[in-house]
Amino acid sequence: MMTPRHVHEVNGWSNRYWGWGGEDDDMWRRVALHDLPVWRWPAAVARYTMLGHPAPPGVNKRSYELLKELGPYHRRDGLNSLHYSLVNYTSFIHHTRLLVDVGSPEDDLPLKGKGRKSSKRRRRSKVDAKDTRERIKVDAKDTRERSNIETTSADVPAW
Repeated sequence: MMTPRHVHEVNGWSNRYWGWGGEDDDMWRRVALHDLPVWRWPAAVARYTMLGHPAPPGVNKRSYELLKELGPYHRRDGLNSLHYSLVNYTSFIHHTRLLVDVGSPEDDLPLKGKGRKSSKRRRRSKVDAKDTRERIKVDAKDTRERSNIETTSADVPAW
């Protein structure tokens, strides 16, 4: 279980994994690099068994290559490098659904390479990101009022 503080400390999830595979190993390494606590429910309460299955379509063939680069790059790849555009915003009583466009694999730059993303896309993304944060703040307040829910620090595990 990760707290918001943990997510910020490891710079969130990588933006470089497309398709299936590697992103969970990348996050595990980020957690380990920061010596964050790992907590799991006891097996009597919850357990996970992966059933046999064929390889899913869209397997990321570069996953292992990307995992080798993790060490020095995770500080520049994650929350601080995320660019997106808000496509749709739907408010529900207990949650808010955001549909965002994060681009495509062709838009990504290798961290070792040269070049830049489109400045037009970057500008649009920053504006949308700020607008989205403001909308979420307003909607969160409205949602709490409608559902009469209060969240306290007791609701979050102490780490």
